[in-house]
Amino acid sequence: MSEFKIKTYDKIIDGSLKKEQIVEYIDFYDTNIPLQSIDLWLEYYTHMKRLDKVELINVYKNKRN
Repeated sequence: MSEFKIKTYDKIIDGSLKKEQIVEYIDFYDTNIPLQSIDLWLEYYTHMKRLDKVELINVYKNKRN
């Protein structure tokens, strides 16, 4: 998924993949896939009210600290 928008009660957030947001790449079957930061996805999921994903990311981040 490289392009999406999140509609909140007062604005639209552009979630499109931007070059400056890429923090690393992974190789998957000879395809180089760009990844955004986990913090950015935490923000996206928070705006989407995907509390299950927010919790999952927070648990992951707490284990890393």
